[in-house]
Amino acid sequence: MRMRGNWRSRNPMLANALATVIAAWLVGFGAYGVLRDDLAVPASRRYGGAKHYYHFHGVAAWLIFAGFACLGASIILVVYRRLKATPSGMADPRVALVVGTAGALIILTMLITKWVES
Repeated sequence: MRMRGNWRSRNPMLANALATVIAAWLVGFGAYGVLRDDLAVPASRRYGGAKHYYHFHGVAAWLIFAGFACLGASIILVVYRRLKATPSGMADPRVALVVGTAGALIILTMLITKWVES
């Protein structure tokens, strides 16, 4: 049996729910790390199964949290615009794209800084 359209168009409510859960997880993960003053971001898996983490403290943890919050806000904006769009119209993703790009650049900059430092 062949289905027409992509997965999101066949299951719009499930796609929106999964996107919202991912956004909440990103913000919750960052908030938990900031509250502990130890935001551990997984970096790689070493030989033998042990994971390697980059640990951020203080201002660095707050910056990573800001990046996660921007990414979460971007996802929520896309879901909101998707729900408000007319069936025949497209949702304008420009604001979400700018916010998401800013968040990704913050996180990438902090990870590169930590990688160069160690």
